[in-house]
Amino acid sequence: MFSSHDETVGREERIGEIIACYLDACEAGEAPNQQEILARHPEFENELKEKEYFTNEAFVRGVFSPNEAALLRR
Repeated sequence: MFSSHDETVGREERIGEIIACYLDACEAGEAPNQQEILARHPEFENELKEKEYFTNEAFVRGVFSPNEAALLRR
C-alpha cells in the first residue's frame, strides 16, 4: 500500500522529469511551447504554474548567457 508521502515523492519526481525534458530541449536549441507542455501534463499544471518555473527559466535565459544559465541550474 502506498502512503501519501509516496504519492508526493512520485509527483515531485515526475515534475522533475518534465522540467528536465524541457531544459534538455532548451539546451538543444529548441523552443518548447510551455502551454503545450502544460496541456500534455494537466495533472501537474498547478505545480508547474505554482512554482512559476517557466517564468523563472525565461527570466534566467534572458538575463544570463546560456553558459551562465546552465551553471545556475546545477
